[in-house]
Amino acid sequence: MNEVRAGKIPKGTALIIENLDRLSRQGIDKTTDLLKALTQAGIDIHVIGIQRVLKAGFNNSLVDYRKIVEVQEPSGNGKGQKIPADVVREIFRLSALGLGSHAICHQLREMNLSRSLVVQVLSHRSVLGEFKMVSSGEVVPGYFPQT
Repeated sequence: MNEVRAGKIPKGTALIIENLDRLSRQGIDKTTDLLKALTQAGIDIHVIGIQRVLKAGFNNSLVDYRKIVEVQEPSGNGKGQKIPADVVREIFRLSALGLGSHAICHQLREMNLSRSLVVQVLSHRSVLGEFKMVSSGEVVPGYFPQT
């Protein structure tokens, strides 16, 4: 940040990070302040995990990006499946209409979703706005926009 302030790092430079929690380990408030300072100085923050570039004027509540829910298949393969927000919303819309997980899978057959995946989406805490920090296990309410 000192080099940015001193003008040693030019505007338009890209800072590439895997996830927002990799930028700072000082908590949400300080990370938000750092993001604001960097973007206001003209540094573009490329966040690979959410496939988003943060620039000056981004919503500093850290929710100015397309929501993606990542859920773990019960197969134990250690890999999650990312589901775009519009699909998550459709799963909830169909559930609100009274459809069960099997019927939702049938309705969304082109998405090739497993029944267990639909159940996990319906019970995933991020749809309530919660974020669980990987490094500390801390749960941050109100981090994501509610789906």
